[in-house]
Amino acid sequence: LDAKALPEFNFSAEENNYCAPRNELEVKLCEIWSDILGIEKVGITDDFFRLGGDSIGSLQIVGRLRQDNDLNISVKDIFMFKTIEKLYENKLKDQVIHSNALVESLNGIELTSSTGEIGLLPIQEYLLKRKDVSSNHLNQRVVFRLARFDENKFKECLAKLVSHEEVFGLRFKKNSVGEYYQYYETNVDIEEINLVQMNTSPSTELNVQAELRGLLKKTTDIE
Repeated sequence: LDAKALPEFNFSAEENNYCAPRNELEVKLCEIWSDILGIEKVGITDDFFRLGGDSIGSLQIVGRLRQDNDLNISVKDIFMFKTIEKLYENKLKDQVIHSNALVESLNGIELTSSTGEIGLLPIQEYLLKRKDVSSNHLNQRVVFRLARFDENKFKECLAKLVSHEEVFGLRFKKNSVGEYYQYYETNVDIEEINLVQMNTSPSTELNVQAELRGLLKKTTDIE
């Protein structure tokens, strides 16, 4: 085989047909494609596979988007929508809109330094207005199995965590018209920690588990 006699393939984007990115995400996608393909300039209408892309490159794109932009697409999506334009319109546009709406919602929460009050998130407002949901349903429970447990160290770590993260100081109250709002409590005390000893006796363990379930199901006063 005479390699020198073979035509030289040019995988670069055609300059005459170049279509520039229309938004920040498409700019990012063009940069990712350019980096993975080793091509200086990529347009949003350029076919990934015609530029020399393959399944390995597709995996890299999926990983980069997930890591850098928290956006989820699959290799199948890249095979189906081969250009940045089609990929954005069919798979990424809705994700970007949802993400921007969430950011705007969070930015709308303003802290008033004089009172410490802070607005509710939309999901908080929705749940607190529901009459058919007990406040017990608004709590999240997690169970861990530990090989060893040091009560003093646990309380010490919990105290440091609460003092470091302001979100643990948020409390709910109702205003004069019965609507909930949240505020920062300046002095946060760790509530009493209930410790229950369990032994290896199957019958005793069942009784203790029943006691724990009852304790967890108790309605919590969110105020």
